[in-house]
Amino acid sequence: MNLGISYDKLHIFSLNQKIEIAGIGVTCLDANNTLSTSEWSGGTSHSCTIGKERLFLEVARSLCKKVYVTAAKLRLLNCLEFTKEDMQWFISNEHESNIHVALCGRSQASKD
Repeated sequence: MNLGISYDKLHIFSLNQKIEIAGIGVTCLDANNTLSTSEWSGGTSHSCTIGKERLFLEVARSLCKKVYVTAAKLRLLNCLEFTKEDMQWFISNEHESNIHVALCGRSQASKD
């Protein structure tokens, strides 16, 4: 698996429902509904490993432009539940788009 975690170790929980883990109440929230861990600056949006994919997709759709992501990020996106139509908006050739998603802590100057 591309995330580096075997499937037998994963637990899938429903969103917005309180569950108990080791005696602690936990509610799973959709991480794609906030901009708090991303920034928009000059066509580059900094991204943590998982969390802002739907934002990138909506930017692409709204602007009718594809979004460049690294090959590793593209593999990760393929693990998520995006449709084939959604995935068409993400590309791994940086020269085909002026909208680039960069990893957290990386600038345009520090490439993969």
